[in-house]
Amino acid sequence: IYSIGSTLVRFLGPKRFLKLYLVGALGASFAYLLEHYVRYVTSRTLRDKMIAYHQPACGASGAASALFSFWALVFPHAEISLY
Repeated sequence: IYSIGSTLVRFLGPKRFLKLYLVGALGASFAYLLEHYVRYVTSRTLRDKMIAYHQPACGASGAASALFSFWALVFPHAEISLY
């Protein structure tokens, strides 16, 4: 986020940047809950249900994915250095 954040804030503005970040986090959290609910409901054994129930989640990774995806769509030919 550090490498693309300033570019996106200048492009979107701080309020729209925050909205994109929060929508990404909420969308990822919702997708996580839906996927684990389906996994829990379709599990046949108690062990499988417990495994489906006790999985860690992190909404920040979904928010970061939303920012990187938006950045890649808006700036398709831009280069990024990962170091």
